[in-house]
Order: sequence, then C-alpha cells, then structure tokens
Amino acid sequence: MPKTRNSGPLIACILVIAILSLAAVIAFQKPSAPVLSTTTTTIFLSHHYALAQGENFTITKYSNPSTGYSWNISIDNPSVVEYLGTGGCDPELTWEMQVGAGCNETYNFRTLSPGTAAVLFRYMRPWEANSTVHTYYLTVTVSPANQTFQNASSRSAEQAVSNSINDFALRSYAKMEGNASNIFFSPFSVYAALSMASEGARGSTLAEMQGALDASSPFNATANRLGFASLIEHINANSASSLLVADTIWVEKKFPINPEFVGVLLKYYRAPAQSADFSLNSNAERLRINGWVANMTYGRIQDLLPEGSISYLTRIVLTNAVYFKGDWAQQFNASYTQDAPFFVSPSQSVTAKMMHLPDAENASYYSNGTLSALSLDYKGSDLSMLILLPVASNGLQPLEANLSTSEIASIKSGLVRKQVDVWMPRFSLTQSQELSGTLKSLGMKVPFDSMLANFSGINATAGLYITGVFHKAFINVNETGTEAAAATGVVIGTTAVQFPVQFRADHPFVFFIMDKSTGAILFMGRVENPAVAS
Repeated sequence: MPKTRNSGPLIACILVIAILSLAAVIAFQKPSAPVLSTTTTTIFLSHHYALAQGENFTITKYSNPSTGYSWNISIDNPSVVEYLGTGGCDPELTWEMQVGAGCNETYNFRTLSPGTAAVLFRYMRPWEANSTVHTYYLTVTVSPANQTFQNASSRSAEQAVSNSINDFALRSYAKMEGNASNIFFSPFSVYAALSMASEGARGSTLAEMQGALDASSPFNATANRLGFASLIEHINANSASSLLVADTIWVEKKFPINPEFVGVLLKYYRAPAQSADFSLNSNAERLRINGWVANMTYGRIQDLLPEGSISYLTRIVLTNAVYFKGDWAQQFNASYTQDAPFFVSPSQSVTAKMMHLPDAENASYYSNGTLSALSLDYKGSDLSMLILLPVASNGLQPLEANLSTSEIASIKSGLVRKQVDVWMPRFSLTQSQELSGTLKSLGMKVPFDSMLANFSGINATAGLYITGVFHKAFINVNETGTEAAAATGVVIGTTAVQFPVQFRADHPFVFFIMDKSTGAILFMGRVENPAVAS
C-alpha cells in the first residue's frame, strides 16, 4: 500500500456520466502494493484497492490500549471481505515494557468473492457514545481469482487503447482550447467512463460513441475491453508513485439492469455496482456519490455533481476517479524558487513563482526550432511529465494547431537524455466542465437525445439517454513533484554534453502526464497564466 508522502505534485480527476432513468459510478485504483499480506503502518485517510478473490491482506494501525481507545472495524459487505481478527500488539517500547506504551496492532482480512466492500476503522472508546477521534476508510474491489489480462494479445490491445485515448485527448483538447486560458483534464478518465457507458449502447448510439472514442480506425469493442483491462492492470502495477483509478456504477435499487452489462463492467473495468435510491432520495444520493469522489481523490475533488444533476428519474450514474501523486526523480530546491515574469503575451506579463533546477539529470530534451520539449521523470514510476514549449512567446496557437498523435510520437522519439537547466512555474489548477457540448462536437449526439438514444444493453424498455457528463480535475505542481486528481461522471539514448541546455518555461505551454511504456496520456493541460488557478 502506498506510503504517506510530504506535499508534492498531485493530480486528481473525476468523470461522471448521468443517464436518465439509469445512473452508474465506476472506480479504479492503482495500488502501489496492495498484495498478499500487505502491511501498512501509515496510510492515507482513505484509499481504494484492487485485489483478487482469495487474497489475504493486513492493515497495521497505531493504538494505545492503556487509554481505553481501540480501533473498531465495520465492513459494509461481509460477503466480499471478511475480517479475520487482530494479530496482536507489537509494543512500541518492548525493551522497557513501559506501562502505557503504545503499539502497532495488525488487523487481518481476506477477500471472499468478486465485488466491492468498504472497511471503516474508527478509533474510539467502545463504551462511550460519539467518542470517535480518528477514522480510516478503505474500499476494496475484488476480482475473480486467477484473472489476468497481461499476455501478448492483451498487451497489443493495450497499446491500441492507449493510442485511442491519445487521439481522443487531442480531439477533445482542440474543442476545449478556446474555452479558457488554462486547461486541465484527464482524457483517460473521460474515455474510461464513456467506454463503460458504450457497453450498454446499441445501434446508432453505439456507433456515435465508438466514433467519438476512436475516430482513427474501426472500433473493436472486444479489443477495447481487453486493452482497457490490461491497461488498468498495468497502471495499477505502477511502483512508487501513488496512482489510483476507481470506477463504480450507481444503480437505482428498483431498476432492472442487464446482468451481462454489470458483469462486463466488473470484469474488464473493475467497476462494481452499488445500489442507490434516486427515486426517493436523489439529492442524498448525489451527496453520497460526491463523498465517494472526494474519498477517492483524497479530498481534492469536491462537489463533482452539482445540484440538480441527479433527479428522481436518474437510473444509473457512471463515475471514474483518477488520482496521482508523484515526486520528481530529481526535486527542485525550494530555495532557488524566485518571483519572475511569465509572459502571457509578448507585451504582458504576470509574476510567477519560478522554480529552478540548474542541473536536471533525470530529464530528456528535444528541440526542432519552433518548439522545445522537456520530459521530467517521476521517482520510482513509469510516469513522466512532457512539456511542449513554443520558442516564440506567442507561439502557443500554432503549436496547438499542429498537435497530433504522430507529432507527439515524433517528439518523444527525438527526446535525448541530457543535463538541462530547467525553469518552470509552480502552478495549481482546478477545472470543472460539463462535457456534453464537447462530445456532441465530436459527433456524439444521439446518446443525448431522449427520443433516439438506445441503451437497450442496460435495459431494453426504459428509454435511457445521457443527461450529463461532468468532469472535474485538479493539479498541483511544485518543487517536490506533482499531485493531480480528476473525476468524470456520466449520468449514464544518452548523449554527452559540455553544458546544460536551458529550458525556460516563462510563457504559455502545453503539458502531459503520460505512461512511458504505452504512451497513454493520463492528464493533459495548458498553462497560459500560472497566476490563475482555473
């Protein structure tokens, strides 16, 4: 399980799709080490783990029984996760055996069956009402035993899905670029939620969704499923950084849903179904979903679903959450950070906190005369940040106009590992978007039409259609690293150099956070003004 780390770069993102007469939520997570007999002494406030059926796992929490306080454990779905009991206390001061010494106590669990369960730890005095002083919330998604998607065929499909995500990212970005000065979103999150919704689509509804997801080639639904499952498995195995992908389907409890649809989402997207009471308690369920999103992103994404987005007619909500927190492989020295001008245009500047890394060794550099590219690695991770900086301070628009998957691939292939004198601004962005307009402009119109939409793969008689696609993303980049989160909901070679080359990002640039092995774009954005947080 991931270890608590000091504040650093963070990214969070959430996507929700709302479907009238049906609603679903989806959650994925990248466990940095949630494996058999995992032990953690210090954990985030909340986390989500993907484990296989029949695995044991252990949580270690600090307590001090002499005070009367202990950890009370409750599980909302005991058919999925079983509490096996405590392994006892390891005294903190055994060499002295002092009276009143605290200890690390282990709590043992076992996964029983496919599904999702929430485990709540409350530090309290059992005999006192309202005595809880600390809580720790853990959710576990359990997949069938021996299920794996890592083979030659699935890896080929994984690369194809990564290519599709990147194509979708750039087409979506092109529709967003005039909306605001700064842009940040997770194409991975949006693609995941739409892929899940498309599993229930039929006819022209399905054709338009598949076209929006992958306009470059005929869409292969089977390969997309296999590739996505393999990509999730690959991402979840991603080492030292904390990378979480979470999906959940929220379904109206009285609404009949095709079990095949539910099974596909659980098997390939690790998206369990949760019962919801939209018909009688729509606002309470909206708040519940927003709470789930906040938990999955460590509080970085709040209030994803606005008031009125869920109604008594909602039947399914699909939600995808992505969270990333990674330290730079080589961190910036905060004492070098200084106020410096950032040129939002050739004639106008704002003051930015400009970070400086004079001898970046974990960097790769490329330049072609019109742009410079810098790739910075994250520590112990298969992820990196790629920054595209136009040479001209007013060159962002032509750079964006030429963005394509082939152009990015060409830039990446031209990157050379070398020492770089890096200057880049601290920045923090939070953006909320309702994406139906963007998706319609990509050709996805019928799924939003109450008269024409066909989601009979979910329910053959209900007349379902997508009522909204809500996406919210957060990123914080500083001297330590990057923290980012996003959520989407569908309501429905090395070279020797004599001197470091300078990379000075003091004017607008485009950036990506990517998986280095597949090239999949997890997050994408633009910084035109680092002094503005949205």
